[in-house]
Amino acid sequence: MFCPGCGNAVTGGGRFCFNCGAELPVTRPTANAGNGHDEVTVERGAARGADPLVGCLVENKYRIEERIGVGGMGTVYRATRLLIGDQVAIKILHAEFVRDQEAERFRREAQAAARIKHPNAVSVYDFGVTPDGLLYLVMELVEGESLRQLIRARGPLEPATAVEITRQICAALEEAHHQSVVHRDVKPDNVIVRETPRGLRVKVLDFGVAKLRDVPVTTLTQAGSVVGTPHYMSPEQCLGEELDHRSDIYSLGVVLYEMLAGVVPFNSPISTAVIVQHVNQPPPPLRARNERVTPQLEWVVMHALEKRREARPETAAALAEEATAALEGRAPAGGASAEVMTAGVVWPRAASDEEEPTREAGQLAAARISGAQSAQTEVFRTPPSVSGAAIPVGLSAGHAAVRSRAGSGGRPLRLAAVAGLLLILLGGAGLVTMWQWPGGEGRVEGAAPEGKAGKETPASPETSREERGGKNDDAAPSREERAAPSSPPSGMAYVPGGAFTMGSDDGDPYERPAHRVTVRPFFIDKYEVTCEAYARFLRETNHPRLPLGWAGRSSPPGSSRLPVTGVTWDDAAAYARWAGGRLPSEEEWEFAARGTDGRRYPWGDDWRAGLANADAEGRTRGGVAEVGRYAGASPFGVFDMAGNAWEWTASRLDAYPGGRLPAQETGDLRVIRGGYWGGRSQYVTATYRGRVPRGDTQNIGNTGFRCAKEASP
Repeated sequence: MFCPGCGNAVTGGGRFCFNCGAELPVTRPTANAGNGHDEVTVERGAARGADPLVGCLVENKYRIEERIGVGGMGTVYRATRLLIGDQVAIKILHAEFVRDQEAERFRREAQAAARIKHPNAVSVYDFGVTPDGLLYLVMELVEGESLRQLIRARGPLEPATAVEITRQICAALEEAHHQSVVHRDVKPDNVIVRETPRGLRVKVLDFGVAKLRDVPVTTLTQAGSVVGTPHYMSPEQCLGEELDHRSDIYSLGVVLYEMLAGVVPFNSPISTAVIVQHVNQPPPPLRARNERVTPQLEWVVMHALEKRREARPETAAALAEEATAALEGRAPAGGASAEVMTAGVVWPRAASDEEEPTREAGQLAAARISGAQSAQTEVFRTPPSVSGAAIPVGLSAGHAAVRSRAGSGGRPLRLAAVAGLLLILLGGAGLVTMWQWPGGEGRVEGAAPEGKAGKETPASPETSREERGGKNDDAAPSREERAAPSSPPSGMAYVPGGAFTMGSDDGDPYERPAHRVTVRPFFIDKYEVTCEAYARFLRETNHPRLPLGWAGRSSPPGSSRLPVTGVTWDDAAAYARWAGGRLPSEEEWEFAARGTDGRRYPWGDDWRAGLANADAEGRTRGGVAEVGRYAGASPFGVFDMAGNAWEWTASRLDAYPGGRLPAQETGDLRVIRGGYWGGRSQYVTATYRGRVPRGDTQNIGNTGFRCAKEASP
């Protein structure tokens, strides 16, 4: 017998062609066939339309009624379960997959899906192989429309709708992850949404490319192979790395972005271009595409879309809680996520603080990295032609050095390949504005002045709102410590003092209201305190605490001219005393950053790419840069006051005169200024106020400092 569809010779009396899956003519014994081998041929399915399987029985248990969808691996049909009479869905593997390893992958789909018992996951009832060699999976039949259809029909969804759908998807994924199952293909096509009298009901479909982490798959997936849909794939999935549950969290972040924006964050007609974007480019600002999205909800999306898996929410449940909290205008409850977004971060807020939580999230995860985990791939974002160390996303210099040592081996070749691809795509253009190291060899900022090392001086001043002059008189240095304006200490800039307008009426609620402040003359470090200088402090004192990620009292290799980060407020204050200075008040810091003309950034009112290690520049670089590397100096010649690293100030968080804090704050919160390398331009202004508890020892991975000193008028 020959198949009427493909002409392939068929033996064995099967009902379907083993080559193309088409239904074969029916063969029956003739009435006078003595041995049962004489047969007559009856054509079936001729009147049933294009699909020959419609109307057929599957192992005398299921009758196929109609085709309802086609996926990458199989076709889905609505069928009747004959013994019960109810409706089910049957997925039949495409014929081209029957004879290769995809058949085993299909078998694993059944095993994986059957382990997941949850109202938001499609139930699997049966699995089998027909005598004809067709593989089938019997599942719960779900009524409704796909999330893809919903987005196409409505465009951007209401935030409340998007969050509710996300919450239910997270519930299904959380159950799957508890069963050691990674979906690996989370996308709108695999989500069914149905409106019920009780609200939306969401079902997650198709664990067809799921990976059971406890089942060896060496023979099923070749090294470097990529499974999934490019627009929704995580960076590690794009690179062909081993996946865990956090890949699903990234993919769901893409889905949430698409629900809120109506489009995916990364798009190109060329799939390889989409992959490169996932690996190397930050997502476009969500609120620029949908103003109804709150800053908190935008932060939740960007948190899920972190390039490094360690910087994303730890679990699907954590992502659901973050999204729900953002929608309800409250801090997330419990667990690491609450710690991430409330320790030193304004949450919730009427204006966006998404960059601060991102900073904290990366550091909380980085602190947990050890052993084999520290060898995971970092995305190489800085072209080889650009000198200077680039620190991986979310890591301080110390963390990066530890990871570099643990992760050496075969990684550099792949990282170089990614970098080379970037250089080719960008035509070899320089990605970073270069700035020569100030003064040639120069002085390492923050090094103790001659004769001051180890000398105990009064504690750093703490500014109250009643002392708008920018310092605490009780902590004023002695007359001998004052210096003449004409001869500032090495590495420091003279700020003459005066009156200026502090804050902004157009910014974050914590920046309001704008008000007049007068500061006294002072000196301030031109550059942030470096790792090299801080290591000298550690070696010459008995200071007990090391910065996050440091293994000893010497700066990690390659970090000497990077700003020290991962230090507490008390660490910074102790260093400042040792160096013969103090921490600047936030009034002093802002005046040094913007001067008297009310500029938004140290260099002027408009953001200019290449003048600071922040925004797209910082995200391309992927970490802190050498101090003074960027040319965006303030009116007083002070560098890196926008981006690179957050900077401690002496001041406690308090409302500005005539204003109030948007939310009740508790504990001894200290103000940090300047933003960090991963912050968007609107969050690295001279007026933006960050907040971190004084005693916090974990959520400080991108926080450093610079010193100030009293000066004569």
